[in-house]
This record gives sequence, C-alpha cells and structure tokens, in this order.
Amino acid sequence: MDATSRILMVVSMGLLLLVAVFFISGLVKHIDSVGSVDSAKASSTNTAETAERIRPVGEVRSEDVTKPRPILSGKQIVGSVCIQCHGSGVLGAPKIGSHGLWAARVGQGYDVLLKHAEEGFKNMPARGGDPRLGNDDLKRAIAYMVGESGFSPPTGWRTVGMPSTGATEAKS
Repeated sequence: MDATSRILMVVSMGLLLLVAVFFISGLVKHIDSVGSVDSAKASSTNTAETAERIRPVGEVRSEDVTKPRPILSGKQIVGSVCIQCHGSGVLGAPKIGSHGLWAARVGQGYDVLLKHAEEGFKNMPARGGDPRLGNDDLKRAIAYMVGESGFSPPTGWRTVGMPSTGATEAKS
C-alpha cells in the first residue's frame, strides 16, 4: 500500500469515528430528554383528564328480567322483538307478510308454532331472545305475524292475556 492510500485510509477512519461519536451523543441526549418530565406539564394533569383517557370504550347495560313487562299487543311485541329477523327474513325467518313462507309453518299447526317460539327453533332463540315474554305474549305475536301474512290465527290469540275493554277481538 502506498503512502497516499494510507493517508486516505487514516482520514476516512477518523471521519467515520467522528460521525459515530456525534451520532451516539445525539442519541444519548434524545433518550435522556424523552425520560424527563416537565414539572409544569405534570402538575396540570388532573384526575378527570386521566379518567377520561382511560375510560372504557363501551358499556354493558342489562335490564332486570324478573321485572314484569307491561302487557303489549301482538303488534308491539313484534315491533320490539320479532321484527329484527321476521321483518327482513334474515337467518331463514319467514318474513312477515309473505304468505308462501308462512304456509308450511301454519300447516304444521299453531301449537307447533307456539312450541317453536317457546323453545327456539333453528336460528331463532327461545322466546325470540326476550325471556320476559310469556306464552300469552308469544300467542299475540304469532297471531299478529300470521294475520299479516294472510292467515287467520286461532280465536282469542290476538287478545289473550290483554285487559278486557269490552270490545270484540280486533286485528292488533
């Protein structure tokens, strides 16, 4: 190796060492500044702000299923419980108003429809997912849905368990 190459190599090594020293010192300063806490900023943080930052994203709410539910008409029950599936026919539920889809089910008999509503059937949960619904509620809901689909429900099912108003059974 000649003299020029040696000088060039020594200068290059020196520059490389100098760059490494500057890089390492800058890195140490950065790490040191990240770990420090500004006392003014720390004192401004209060409990309410901390609670807001760590609050849960969602909440779980439940109702007391032992609390009696008000007496609802078949239409009201269907509108609050059954409509989620029977309104659009999701998960194989017969759509309200579809005579053809309800024909086979009505053909099995209303007692079978009631049993399926009580115990659940295929994708449908027992009592439509509302454990507060009693058998009279289920009868009123079934009567409403089959009535809207062109069938005549059994006598008394539309108003079973409803307070007597002195009026004859009307379509709910």
